[in-house]
Amino acid sequence: SSHFGSSSESQSASITIAMACTGVDDSAERSAKRPKAAVKVPVIDLAKLRDGDAATKARVAHEFDEAFRTVGFVTICNYQAWLPDAAIAALREHTTAWFKLGTAAKLSARVDGMIGYVGEGEENVAATTGSPSTKPDLLESLNLPGYQEDSGGWNATPNAPEVPWERAQWLAAPQSAELRAAATEYWRGATELMHVLMGLAEAALGLPDGYFMPSYAKPGTLLRLAYYPATAGRGGVDDGDDGAGDGAWRSGAHTDYD
Repeated sequence: SSHFGSSSESQSASITIAMACTGVDDSAERSAKRPKAAVKVPVIDLAKLRDGDAATKARVAHEFDEAFRTVGFVTICNYQAWLPDAAIAALREHTTAWFKLGTAAKLSARVDGMIGYVGEGEENVAATTGSPSTKPDLLESLNLPGYQEDSGGWNATPNAPEVPWERAQWLAAPQSAELRAAATEYWRGATELMHVLMGLAEAALGLPDGYFMPSYAKPGTLLRLAYYPATAGRGGVDDGDDGAGDGAWRSGAHTDYD
């Protein structure tokens, strides 16, 4: 999932790096509290996968395999042939503008408290661990789903992936048009990139081309756009490191869930 927030800070070109959120920039102070990282996350260069010869592609697959066997995470770079920087920037821009709309405008995209718009104070993701935070999370979100269903569902065919929410009535309001267009482009690019990475996983595991395709033809997918309003002046907000404050978190410790 990709999380977008409004920030004046420079952002990494890697889509595996979480976007910074709005508010007072206390990153230096918080970094000083954390222990120094002991593990270097490997970087996988997808340009080598796209443009390299057979031997080069085999080396990239080996690096991918080794990274997940030893570290469990990778950073990917040079993914822009599938997901252009312009698509990411456009989604960031229009997501930020959309969340700055009035409450009534955003409520036009509300569905059921999980899909569509979810307002500030409605979520407590720490509940997924069985230990909810004492106060709701300090964020708003817009959740764009692709359900995995035996009947219906969406089709993630390479080169022509569907966008299941593209014509949803709850996203049809004029004030959502630019965001919908940007999110559609991002969704298609991210789906293409998913297939590239699954192909890389096939090569890393020595499996035939297309081995994972049946399992990812109709994947369970959620594009979650999260907006973290400024906390300046609220007081007592937990900073995510030591639990100090009044129990209000941006987003509490949680498990990923569908």
